[in-house]
Amino acid sequence: MLVFATIWLLIKDKTWSAAIIYGLCMHWDPYTIIYSLSFFYFQNYYKNGVKFTVLSFATFFVLTGVFHLLYGNQFAERYYFYTKPEFKLNYSVYWYFNFLTMD
Repeated sequence: MLVFATIWLLIKDKTWSAAIIYGLCMHWDPYTIIYSLSFFYFQNYYKNGVKFTVLSFATFFVLTGVFHLLYGNQFAERYYFYTKPEFKLNYSVYWYFNFLTMD
């Protein structure tokens, strides 16, 4: 939902709001960083690419720093390195087959 909000704000030419929402989005789910390049090129067409990139990554790093200060290394371990070995949360095309054949 945050990615869609970012796209909507970019279409409405609200670069600052879109960058802050996208920084929050990257903090919430680090996988969404894959959209950074397309957002940069979209904004670079309108000459706002650098501003959007700097503000979104600054928001991401500030939020990550705040949560690291609050929770310490436990935050980093669980946020960046912990993965659940559950098939229900996997985005593979074989998730249903794996779920049905689970012991």
